[in-house]
Amino acid sequence: MNRITLCIFCLLITTTAFADQALKDISITLPPDNISGKWEKAFDKTEGEAYLREWIPVGTTFESTDWVITVRRTQLPRVISADIVVASSLAIFEKGCTSTKYNGPETIQDKEFVAVWFRVMCAQQIGKPYGSMNEQLIVVDGTQIFSVTSEIRHPPSDGAGNVSFPEAEDQKAAVTHFLAKSVSASLMVRENVKYCLQAESGC
Repeated sequence: MNRITLCIFCLLITTTAFADQALKDISITLPPDNISGKWEKAFDKTEGEAYLREWIPVGTTFESTDWVITVRRTQLPRVISADIVVASSLAIFEKGCTSTKYNGPETIQDKEFVAVWFRVMCAQQIGKPYGSMNEQLIVVDGTQIFSVTSEIRHPPSDGAGNVSFPEAEDQKAAVTHFLAKSVSASLMVRENVKYCLQAESGC
């Protein structure tokens, strides 16, 4: 085998290895029923390789629910960095809220692909009767972007992160339940996302 043939052979092996490590899809484990009640998929739309899927607790609507979980896949025409995607997402939150506070961004996966987590506290969504605690994971692999978002809604407040439930009969119980949902959301977004690679089957 001459040197040129050997180099082509090595290139083929390397290209195949990278392709095997590319993301095929992601999946999530929804928060347990004892926190939210049972979940139902309220929206599911696919266009080509892109999709948008949303879950809300059974018995609620998009208008009445206090929790929405969204998984999205977007296909771009060119490669874009994770930093740009994260900055764009944070800008959307900032534009849509009366005031915001952040935890993160924090890179939690930086090997074959990049996964970045952050939390955005929104005092009140502009034009909406509620504020929200948002956990988001953004996964960037070449020209495809996956995102997992948990939006837990709460009464509007005078400042991001200042959560209270003035109409609740039991303030302490309402805050405790909100915190339990927040912890569950963080675990789902940070630890309960499965990355399915091209080389894997059955996912």
